[in-house]
Amino acid sequence: VPNADNGTVDINWQVEEKPSEQLELSAGFGGGIGLTGTLGVTFNNFSLKNITKKSSWSPLPAGDAQRLSLRVQSNGRAYRSYNFSFTEPWLGGKKRNSFSINYFNTKFSNAIDVNGSYCRSCGDTSYLKTVGFGISLGKQLKWPDDYFTLIYSLNFTQYKLRNYTQIFEGLSNGTSTNVSLKLTLLRNSAGPNPIFPTSGSNFMMSGQFTLPYSLL
Repeated sequence: VPNADNGTVDINWQVEEKPSEQLELSAGFGGGIGLTGTLGVTFNNFSLKNITKKSSWSPLPAGDAQRLSLRVQSNGRAYRSYNFSFTEPWLGGKKRNSFSINYFNTKFSNAIDVNGSYCRSCGDTSYLKTVGFGISLGKQLKWPDDYFTLIYSLNFTQYKLRNYTQIFEGLSNGTSTNVSLKLTLLRNSAGPNPIFPTSGSNFMMSGQFTLPYSLL
């Protein structure tokens, strides 16, 4: 589209969204445990605001560069895990400030009896369940350069034990709760493809802090 007044030309280029999903799938059977496996899916260009529009479901609404991840893993009665996370990389739509939520639920069971054999009922009598939820807010920094990001994370984790002595000293039955604050300084210049970068670097330094429970 030429502009004769200022001697410039505007080029209109039609583009469309390209899927960049990731699928993880593994399965096995045997060892007296039964079926084991992992199923995970990650959508790297998810769009939460288009979730009510039927025309945008292909297979899920896309276009806002949001990241949605779901993962399920199982090792029979001995172990199972559920994980969910969602990330908005452009909170507010103007700056590269991110907002993330995540949830996980895991269970470790003592599925082996005293003879070293797999036991179908042992997992219900001795186990460790862990449930966690976290909220993170990332802020893009201007110094030392635009590749730096400071991330604040507030995490809640709860441990439920039943006849499980392998983790905590002096605690084999009951519930333990922990609330922590995590600070992360990140510099990421890897690109241009976020899944398979071919240049740049990625550095991270973090620290996690809790209340002084021993003093309280």
